Amino acid sequence: MQEHDFTVKEAGSYRFESRVPTGESEEYRIEALLLDKQGNVLARSEGLGQDGGLSFEQRLEPGDYVLQVQANKFGTVRRGGNSFSVSVSGLDVEEGVSGRRGDRLYRYRPRRRP
Repeated sequence: MQEHDFTVKEAGSYRFESRVPTGESEEYRIEALLLDKQGNVLARSEGLGQDGGLSFEQRLEPGDYVLQVQANKFGTVRRGGNSFSVSVSGLDVEEGVSGRRGDRLYRYRPRRRP
């Protein structure tokens, strides 16, 4: 499980999505938990890469949050690439979020599952 801290600057609705770079395999399963700074679970979501991956929306107030992400890749090592990213974007806000990489919270190389 990987944890990614980010800060919401403005109250509003935010979308969390996973994306696969062009040419990479979409054969993965991803799970995510969104936590507030006290560790309370605000949202839980999961998805399969071939079905569009992770995608959920959550209304957030200004403050610090953590996105916990865990993913597993299906298939062999030779089958396509092995990475994707998770991003967060404000749907009805101007300021958005800040993190170590801006709105792209996470570039991930999931564990392989046979």
